[in-house]
Amino acid sequence: MTTEPNLPGLVYRSHYAADTKMRARLDDLIGATFSLDLGALTEFDFQDPSFTPFSYFDESGACIANVGVYAMPLILDGRRVDALALQSVCTAPAWRMRGLFRDLVTRALKWCDERADLIILKTDTPSLYPRFGFKARSQSRFRMETAETTQDRSVETRMLDIRGDAELVKRLFRDRAPVSNTLALSDYGTIFFLEAAVNPAFALHYLPAFDAMMATCKSADGTFQIDNIIGRDIPPLSALLGALDEIPEIVEFGFPPDRLAVGVEVTPLEQMAQIMTRGPFLPDGTPFRVPASGI
Repeated sequence: MTTEPNLPGLVYRSHYAADTKMRARLDDLIGATFSLDLGALTEFDFQDPSFTPFSYFDESGACIANVGVYAMPLILDGRRVDALALQSVCTAPAWRMRGLFRDLVTRALKWCDERADLIILKTDTPSLYPRFGFKARSQSRFRMETAETTQDRSVETRMLDIRGDAELVKRLFRDRAPVSNTLALSDYGTIFFLEAAVNPAFALHYLPAFDAMMATCKSADGTFQIDNIIGRDIPPLSALLGALDEIPEIVEFGFPPDRLAVGVEVTPLEQMAQIMTRGPFLPDGTPFRVPASGI
C-alpha cells in the first residue's frame, strides 16, 4: 500500500493534464530538470493526449516531484501490444531523498498494472528501478556499408521544418506503418517533435511518392544514422539513400531494419541511457533498438 510521505504542506495530484495552470507548473519542473523548453509542444499542439501525471505540489503551488505515464502501443515480435511508458520522472533538488520518487513510482505502477501487462522506460539511472520489477534490456547497433547498395536518385524529396510542417508531421504519425516487425513504436510523437525542435543535427526528409518521412542524425561516434521512418509505407533502402545529398560510407539504423531487407552488422549498443521493461518483452538476446526520437 502506498502511503504519502510525512511532509507537511505537500499536495498530491494526478490526472490533471487538461488543467493548463497545473500542467504549466509541471512543465516548469520538467523543463528545469531536463533543460527542455516545452512551450513548443503547446504552441503546435503536440501534447500527448494519453499523458497522465502523478505529482506533488508544495505550498506555493509549484510542482516539486512527478512521474508521468503515457500510452505506448508497440509492434513486438509481430504482435500489437498496448504497453504503457514511464516518462518525466523528476524531483526538484531541494526535495530529493525524502521518499517522493518511491511514492510516486509506486502509485503510477499500481495504476499501470491495472491497464497493461508491459511497462517500459528509458533512464540514465537504471539502478533505481529493479526494486520496482524493471529489467534492463540490452540494445543493439545495426550498421551497413553502402558501397554495394543501390541508390535511386530519381526519388523526389524535400526537407521538412518541424514547426512549419507540424500538421504534415502529425498526419504522418496518425497514419504510420510499423518501421519494424521486431519492435516498432506507435506513439503519438511528442518525443520525436522535441528531438526535431531542439537538435539542429536532426533532419527530416519527406518522400512524397511514399508519403513517408525519414529522420536522420549522427550517432554518438559521428556515424550517419537513419533514426526513424514515419509514414504509410516504408520506402526501400534505395529510395532512402537516394533522398540524401551525399551517400555516407556507413549507415546506422535506429531501429531493427528487418522491413528494409538489408544485411547489417549487429553489435552491442553502449550508452548511458538504458531501456528497462516490466512485463513480457522480447526474448533475451533478440537484437532490438529504440529510436532516439522514441521513448
